[in-house]
Amino acid sequence: MVCKQKMGRVVLILTLSLNLLGACGQRSDTTTVVDQKAESNAQDAQSLSMDWLDEAKLHTTDTDLHDTIVEIQEILQERNLVSPPDAYAASCSPVSGNFVPAFVTGNFRNSDIYICPGSDRFGKVFMAQVLIHEALHLSGIRDECEVTRLEVQIMTDAFRIPYRNGYASECGIN
Repeated sequence: MVCKQKMGRVVLILTLSLNLLGACGQRSDTTTVVDQKAESNAQDAQSLSMDWLDEAKLHTTDTDLHDTIVEIQEILQERNLVSPPDAYAASCSPVSGNFVPAFVTGNFRNSDIYICPGSDRFGKVFMAQVLIHEALHLSGIRDECEVTRLEVQIMTDAFRIPYRNGYASECGIN
């Protein structure tokens, strides 16, 4: 059974393996409910990331980066932010001790941005940078080091101090 609510361009559905009364008012061992807090955080982060991208566009002197920023803004406006379907739920598990807040699937050109349960605990500022990272992947860049380099450059051009993601060290990014 699936109960979901769409609000704007953001839909978050969390599957809870609990024997509780579900969001649709029916008992189920696996109940899918809308996580309003995570949804609200994702919407706020999406709006904040768009503001930062506008700022970065104004301040970058790199024309290729400017074009990339325009492209990822379009991606963030077009793609849904959704919780992962069961087939991808394992992707939210910690990797090497690092929490995975969001991801995209291998079919980057058609993937939504999957928001992992619990990611709202980091707040909208952290998630805004994560959304920029994932949108860079959706622009067709698969290499984590290249995405991280561009993410840091965008954040710097937007006069933000970037969070160090899990790839920074292995990519030699300080």
